[in-house]
Amino acid sequence: MIDVTVQMIIAIAIFIGAYAVIMTDKFPRTSVFLVAASLLIILKIIPTQKVAFEFLDLNTIFLLISMMILVAVVKRSGFFQFLAIESVKLVGKDPRVILLTLSAVVAITSSVLDNVTTVLLTIPITLAIAETLKLDPLPFVMAEIMNSNIGGAATAIGDPPNMIVASQSGLSFLDFIMNVSPVAIIAFLITNLLILILYRKKLVLSPEVKEKKLHFHPLEAITSKKMLLKSVSVLSFTIFMFTIHHRLDIELATIALGSAAFLTAITDIKFSEVLKDVDLDTILFLVGLFILVGGLQSTGVVKKLAELIVAVSGSNYFMTATLILWMSAFSAAFIGAVPYTVMMVPVIASFPQLNPAVFSNIKPLWWTLSLGASLGGNGTIIGALANIVAIGTFLRYTGRKISFKEFLKVGMLIMIVSIAIANIYIYMRYI
Repeated sequence: MIDVTVQMIIAIAIFIGAYAVIMTDKFPRTSVFLVAASLLIILKIIPTQKVAFEFLDLNTIFLLISMMILVAVVKRSGFFQFLAIESVKLVGKDPRVILLTLSAVVAITSSVLDNVTTVLLTIPITLAIAETLKLDPLPFVMAEIMNSNIGGAATAIGDPPNMIVASQSGLSFLDFIMNVSPVAIIAFLITNLLILILYRKKLVLSPEVKEKKLHFHPLEAITSKKMLLKSVSVLSFTIFMFTIHHRLDIELATIALGSAAFLTAITDIKFSEVLKDVDLDTILFLVGLFILVGGLQSTGVVKKLAELIVAVSGSNYFMTATLILWMSAFSAAFIGAVPYTVMMVPVIASFPQLNPAVFSNIKPLWWTLSLGASLGGNGTIIGALANIVAIGTFLRYTGRKISFKEFLKVGMLIMIVSIAIANIYIYMRYI
């Protein structure tokens, strides 16, 4: 029997209420979360503002801000556009090869940079290529959305959920490369095979296009060679530092912040201009979210949830991992990966206290959370921010809307297959 207190009920009610209001689309999500967070403090569910701020994960927040600044400078050099166009130029006109090439570019770029920025930069180029080849751009855009989330799942900085897990668990950049990347690579291969099968009738060139000679000029995408050299150099150094940060005992946020500040200092771009690309809405949304989850922690709701998961799984390690994996995927698809991840981190962290004999090593459970939350983003049109941005860009450029149902048919299939692969991987490698 789980004892429930009045404070628990209020904390849960505020948490669920905030989500219910957000789902109506009548109010900005950030405003709703900040109001809800304030209510927790006013009603003394969280005793004081000082205690509320202790729940903020500043490492994650500053890592996100720093990467946004870094990406803002890099994209001004035209590097991402150059990469996409050069890739297509090298592989020829075959629509299937072009789709796979663009998917690989998006997946790799999303693994080291923000996947929202990646889709914003590559989709307009993709639409131009599809228009030149007289092809339906939908298969290419869907492939890029799916692969942006898969690529983001591969590293500690590819997706906000992974940033949160890395920050809270103490796992390193290399830990993610060694443990999560293998699944992401398999998911990448299977996903693109499914997309090629599902859209096979749309990936056929007309006879007239087959005969036509295409002209791509990747160098025209470069806005400044000086800025390109500086940007790529600093970005490469940053990624290298990410791989050894644990040995140096330096946090990811410190490396990213230093790199972002240095890059802005050595380029001609005004810092005030770069700051315009920092998504304050997302940052403040996270602030409200951390405090909301803090309310669930301080009242004991998180601990009770952990006890419930252990009880349902019968303290069986594989059952617990499986439950977390599938819960994470469907929660990410229909609620959002970031809120679920923030809530589940303290749940997983508490398992060793609940059953030290079974949960002495919880590293595999961190991987299940990371994979479930990141790959689950492919399930629906609202599963990840990159999905929403990509669909909006597609609509703006083509005037064509991708419906929730249309996305669901492809996205849910890919999500379920990817999570099933992750489930097998977790069992075979760790259990």
